[in-house]
Amino acid sequence: MIERTAWVSDSAQVSDSARVFGSAWVFGSARVSGSALVSGSAWVSDSARVYGSAPVSGSALVCGSAHVSGSALVGLHARIRNTRHHLVIGPIGSRDDMLTAWRDRDGIGVSTGCFTGLIDEFESKVDEKHGASHEYHDAIALIRRRAATWEPITDDERRDVAPIGGVA
Repeated sequence: MIERTAWVSDSAQVSDSARVFGSAWVFGSARVSGSALVSGSAWVSDSARVYGSAPVSGSALVCGSAHVSGSALVGLHARIRNTRHHLVIGPIGSRDDMLTAWRDRDGIGVSTGCFTGLIDEFESKVDEKHGASHEYHDAIALIRRRAATWEPITDDERRDVAPIGGVA
């Protein structure tokens, strides 16, 4: 389903019970399926795939040959050009929730439960609430190791995704 000012163009496809809404764009040969959601000003392009129950929001960009699926939750200013640009860990924590981390314009984005933000802020919140012995610290270390393999964000990727008919 496509709602409001969302755009699906070129040979892109939205199928099953997937939804694209807000000012989101799906284009190129991208596919959004299952019960996935693409919202805000997010873009899914090229041959990227978003499926399962994965939501992509904010000004996130999923492109290239990247696949975002399952319980992954990607937001903020994510810049996912290939599947290894995000990581899902879980169930984790006292709520057995999923923790998603991604390559973000502003560093390393993370989301779990009611928290979405950058990894340093998340680590501070974990320290406040759980202390130094919590399993989130192991996950944060793994995320930082994965992030060290990500290529740097380019100047083009630093910009927010362009609004319809314009340049950001």
